Amino acid sequence: MNLHVHVLLTEGGLTKAGEWVSVSFLEYGVLRCIWQYQFLTLVRRVLPGSLENGCLIDGLFGEYGDGFYVCAKRCVCVCVCV
Repeated sequence: MNLHVHVLLTEGGLTKAGEWVSVSFLEYGVLRCIWQYQFLTLVRRVLPGSLENGCLIDGLFGEYGDGFYVCAKRCVCVCVCV
């Protein structure tokens, strides 16, 4: 079994003032940790709060100290808008 998720990310984002800020580099290590934290936190919220489930989730945090695997390009391509 190979459980995985496909995610599309924008190459930037909006500031609170509504201005677009481009991003040309994704911090790979941070992305791994954010993915792991968000996923396991959601799983913890959805699963019943048993000792077994808590141990499983805590164990996954410990076993994957660098975060869950993420296959991503380190540099974002420069695209030309037409």
